[in-house]
Amino acid sequence: MTVELWMDDGNPWYLSPDIWVVPGADPLAAPGQPTEDEPAYVWGRVHNRGTFDVSDATVRFYWADPSTLVTRASANLIGTSSAALAAGETKDVLCLTQWLPQFVNEGHECLIAEAFAPADPLPPHAPTDPFNVPTDRHVAQRESGRDQSLISR
Repeated sequence: MTVELWMDDGNPWYLSPDIWVVPGADPLAAPGQPTEDEPAYVWGRVHNRGTFDVSDATVRFYWADPSTLVTRASANLIGTSSAALAAGETKDVLCLTQWLPQFVNEGHECLIAEAFAPADPLPPHAPTDPFNVPTDRHVAQRESGRDQSLISR
């Protein structure tokens, strides 16, 4: 039996459907575009594609400037949440710490989320190793498109 946590990549890989933002004070409001210096909530969708339940999954949420090498040391940790998932279950996980978006890189920023558990740890990495989103099923990224910023002013 296994625990196998996933956060899906998008097409292209940096447009994950498993990360979204809810601007404002109500985390249950409609998703939308965050605004500089106005609090927002970040959500992540986690899938347990394994055959064993997990009671102690951790989800970390970060924001980063993708014009530089994005590592756990250079990304800005927003917060951490916990989740329990049955085998085969998908769950939306709220980062309980609100994100206060900053306008950097002309608003072209990215959100990163990673899900892991003691029974399904992250691959070995140093803090200065880049997130390996396309090849690590634990990690997803949501970035603004080339013609649209993630953050509005």
